[in-house]
Amino acid sequence: MAKRKIRLWSGARLRTLREGAGYTQAELAAAVGIYPHEVSNYERGKTEPSFSVLVRIAEALRVSLSDFAPTGDGRIDEGGE
Repeated sequence: MAKRKIRLWSGARLRTLREGAGYTQAELAAAVGIYPHEVSNYERGKTEPSFSVLVRIAEALRVSLSDFAPTGDGRIDEGGE
């Protein structure tokens, strides 16, 4: 039986939300107190932010944490592995 991985984070959603808010990666990084390459890594799915960084990103973008779910509406997207 194949394992299922529950995805709670989507870097693509971060990019969409960041661009929608009118931020560049560097501007968002400055607002959150992280390096621009970290924002890039989050968006490309190379790394995931810690919870505390995710909260600061949500505050900077004026969105809720559930907006970062892959579906963007708070539902959890189940992807096969």
